[in-house]
Amino acid sequence: MPRIKTAAGFTLVELLVVLVMIGIILSVATLSISTGDISAQMDVEMRRIYALINLAREEAIIQGQEMALAVEPHEYGFETYETTDWQPMDQDKMFRTRTLQVGMQLSLVADKSPLDLSNLNNAEADKKPAKPEPARVYILSSGEISPFELILRSSDESVQFRIRAGDDGKLELITPADQG
Repeated sequence: MPRIKTAAGFTLVELLVVLVMIGIILSVATLSISTGDISAQMDVEMRRIYALINLAREEAIIQGQEMALAVEPHEYGFETYETTDWQPMDQDKMFRTRTLQVGMQLSLVADKSPLDLSNLNNAEADKKPAKPEPARVYILSSGEISPFELILRSSDESVQFRIRAGDDGKLELITPADQG
């Protein structure tokens, strides 16, 4: 008796089920990677800065050395005072200069007046390009810290995180949930 050949392959229903499953997986992956997650990234960055400021304060006391948090619109890092000038601590893995992710921007308010950080990276066209001094939060070897408010904003300014230090030097981390 001769064998009857059956058609090999997938049915239309099987193909549709697989396509629906792939669509669901891709939509879940897209949602988890979306840029709407900037708030979580900003939270991590601001908690890092908060912890680094506390660590720098302890380090300044232990080493007996003046330190500063140098702030620019899209980066921050720590510096030490060497003889006559501030030197970046880029050799130190902990206190090195860090660049913010796209969509984040820092601003610093010291002595109750905002410091203009927008012109830090702009030099006049007719002059030799020179990088101006960054805004600084001073961390003294006595453990004192200059009063300041550091603000991390999203580029559309919909999300803001703050670190504040008053005259007493106590640090306070303020999240969007605390603000509103």
